Amino acid sequence: MESSGNRVRFAVAAGALLLTMAAAMLSAALQENDSYDEGGHLAAGYAYLTIQDFGFNAEHPPLGNMLSALPLVALEPRLPSEHPAWRMRSAPVAGALFLYRNRVRPDVLLMAGRAVTMLFAVLLGLVLALWTRRRFSSAAAVFTLFLYATDPNFLAHGHYVTTDLFAAFFIFAACLAWYRYLETRRVRELLAAGLLAGVALAVKFSALVLLPVFALLDLARNRRLRGRSGISLAIAAALALFVVGLSYWSETWQVLRGELPPSRHSFVLGIGYLAEHNREGRPSYLLGEVADHGWWYYFPVAFLVKTPSAVILLGIVAVVAALRRRLAHLGVLLVPPGVYMALSLTSNLNLGIRHLLPIYPFLFVVVGSALFHAGWSRRTRLALLALAVGFQVGESVRAHPHHLAFFNSLAGGSSHGWRYLADSNLDWGQDIKKLKRHLDGMGTDEVCLAYFGTTDVAYHGLRRRPLPTSREVEAGGPPECVSAISMNLLLGLYVEPGSYDWLRGLRPDAVIGHSIRVYDLRNSEARRAQKPSRMPAVAQTPGV
Repeated sequence: MESSGNRVRFAVAAGALLLTMAAAMLSAALQENDSYDEGGHLAAGYAYLTIQDFGFNAEHPPLGNMLSALPLVALEPRLPSEHPAWRMRSAPVAGALFLYRNRVRPDVLLMAGRAVTMLFAVLLGLVLALWTRRRFSSAAAVFTLFLYATDPNFLAHGHYVTTDLFAAFFIFAACLAWYRYLETRRVRELLAAGLLAGVALAVKFSALVLLPVFALLDLARNRRLRGRSGISLAIAAALALFVVGLSYWSETWQVLRGELPPSRHSFVLGIGYLAEHNREGRPSYLLGEVADHGWWYYFPVAFLVKTPSAVILLGIVAVVAALRRRLAHLGVLLVPPGVYMALSLTSNLNLGIRHLLPIYPFLFVVVGSALFHAGWSRRTRLALLALAVGFQVGESVRAHPHHLAFFNSLAGGSSHGWRYLADSNLDWGQDIKKLKRHLDGMGTDEVCLAYFGTTDVAYHGLRRRPLPTSREVEAGGPPECVSAISMNLLLGLYVEPGSYDWLRGLRPDAVIGHSIRVYDLRNSEARRAQKPSRMPAVAQTPGV
């Protein structure tokens, strides 16, 4: 039994890590404006809670958005439900209207929603630490929590109003409950696993992966699926569907009363929308190429360049240890992330590392437990620990407060991230506040701007003029102004090919948060004398 002294040391260490994580997320959240999707998620959640319009933003199940919008109920903001953008189900436009055309200040609405995500990010760390401690040891738990609490990907998506952090939390919790059920075969653990799987599915459709994960975990433990296994899986699935039905309560009641065909239920429609979007694809960027389709290797590349170096290096060590010492318990922990990653290879929606967040809690546990419980000598363990802590702290500190644009040292760091990925890996429209501070230092608030995002730049104090395209520059010459462009647009994502290629030959005067490049073109003669940028052209691949 663990001594009281060890318990106190564990509590102090875990508390310090979670407080540090919360402070880092809060600091970043206060420095960033709303990212591209946040307004839409917040408006959707508030609509679900107040007018039960589950058809808005139906590409996402409702529960995560409702959690984010809970604090807004007391603020009583107005919904733009009569605006054409709402009727057309345009979440980005309606979300911007909700934030910036309301009786409540945008910053208040945004931070209220972000506070919920930050709370769940801290709770995920707490669950991660407590479970690892119960399964392995306090030392493994503290190190596992350290990897999580300093991971720039979780520091980023742990403070945005999206569903990605909630999905990671509830998928992990559901798997822990299922692990426990497989050990005890008690009804209460089965109920917990089924209900948590339902909550995960009511947050994000990707939680559908839990059914095959549960089956494979049962198979891994018992070497075969027995009749009892099928019954357990059926009960868990039924409980999950029950929770999903509750999350769409008004529509589910209409279906039960025969007033709404099951095929028109927003859960069914949402899965259909997701399947259609996956089939059609959408513009994506990978390794200098823009395409209207996905790449099967997109998420493996994203994992390699966005995962902290310490986790990658220790992950290799953990796999070697598991194979050499036949550590079956580590293999079982790799089932959920393995299945999730395998399914990601089939995705045509290549939008960002955020879609892989559910795999990381399992990887942190594997890495943390392998370091302390794989039979390493004390000298080897201390050397690995020092290497990991050095890498992790260094990368995390360098990434702050620009966590979204983090790329690991093995990939050259965040300043080289645009060579690999874009979109929500790099530029989600989050840095207009930082751009304003930079322009204040230049003594101007006027900017020729090409911006990827939904924020109201005028609200943040910018006087905006459109940045001319390459065709316009060819006809009339470059603008005589301070110019700024979002990296997505400079890389050719979401715009016509070559739209801003005239800027690719210029070296920027500043890079804001790795997501916006600034060029002072007020003195065009000086600009022509400047050394050119080495940014290569972007390849354009037609859709397939």
